[in-house]
Amino acid sequence: KVCETAGYFNLDSKLESDISSLSGGEKQILNLASIMVMKPDVLILDEPTCQLDPVWAERFANIIKKLNRDFGTTVIVAEHLLEEFYKYADSVLLVENSTVETKLSPIEMAEYLKYTDNEIIRSIPLSYRIFKADGNISYCRNEIKKLSLPCLYDDNNNCEIALKLRNLVFGYNRNQDVINELSLNIYKNKINVIIGANSSGKSTLLKLIAKVIKPRYGKIKTDLKVSMMCQNPRDLFTRDKCGDEVEFGALTDFLEINDIEQQHPYDISGGQAQRLALAMVLNTGADLILLDEPTKALDTDFKQKFGEKLSELCRMGKTVLITTHDVDFAGEFGEFISFLSKGTIVTTGRSKEFFNSLDFFTTSVSKLTNGIVTGYVSESDLEEVL
Repeated sequence: KVCETAGYFNLDSKLESDISSLSGGEKQILNLASIMVMKPDVLILDEPTCQLDPVWAERFANIIKKLNRDFGTTVIVAEHLLEEFYKYADSVLLVENSTVETKLSPIEMAEYLKYTDNEIIRSIPLSYRIFKADGNISYCRNEIKKLSLPCLYDDNNNCEIALKLRNLVFGYNRNQDVINELSLNIYKNKINVIIGANSSGKSTLLKLIAKVIKPRYGKIKTDLKVSMMCQNPRDLFTRDKCGDEVEFGALTDFLEINDIEQQHPYDISGGQAQRLALAMVLNTGADLILLDEPTKALDTDFKQKFGEKLSELCRMGKTVLITTHDVDFAGEFGEFISFLSKGTIVTTGRSKEFFNSLDFFTTSVSKLTNGIVTGYVSESDLEEVL
């Protein structure tokens, strides 16, 4: 049974591998295979793509669709990132205040959210809510062609460098380097973003900058005070009450977590834990803020508020460095974007130029407009002309 399931999920070559050697995408497929070997009638997935890069997220969604088609498995997905799953859904449930408000088809749900002016509408893929195209990308692209949109360009003003990384080399063992001859400039008072495939070294790079670990070779040059939020926010929690982890007030009110002040940090939800960790990092007063997957488990409405808060912090003199798989968030708020592959930075550019040059690790808007018009990478770019 194990061999049969491994064959179905293309895991034959991984059966004897150490789990720690697998990429994030491979681990998620392994998790799925370990459940499907028991032949469940109902498969429940909680934020299954939140830590996957765009390519692996698409692969995972396609596998779920295939399971439903091949075995008739009923699938229930709770997800904030709907780009991959929404087009496969037979029905969509709107849950608010712990209650199912309504259950509709994907098209009907998009229309319902528009009609009720519900903020969750921003979670729905563009093809449904802007073009009413039922996920038909070709139709959307034809509609965009009719608009004769003007090209948009990045601001090319010179920026001051806040952090210099030069020829960094690091490995957890001598036989394999996770970071390999990496050099990078982080720009002051800007939101800098690093994207890349699972296991490319993003989290390790942030740990090096935060001095959690030391490089074997290379230099890290900065005079700024650094504070970091790691990928697992609960790693930061050491107290018995959330109110003892950070002072509750204006910051926690903005993060919408004042109601958890008396709770234990391990009793709160994933999204609340993410926001509590953010409060702890922002409360340090650091000049350089490192955030590892900060939008994980956050809904679309709050991500918008969070991005605006980061932009405000940069205007106040802070510098932000983010690693993320959420390319739409990076396209909306990132100013300098870098691509990390096999432990080294292969390119860095301003947001519009960067995302317009890519086909897979790029934003939903860029995919719709690629080859038609230049410079449209975020939803706000489109909203200004539609």
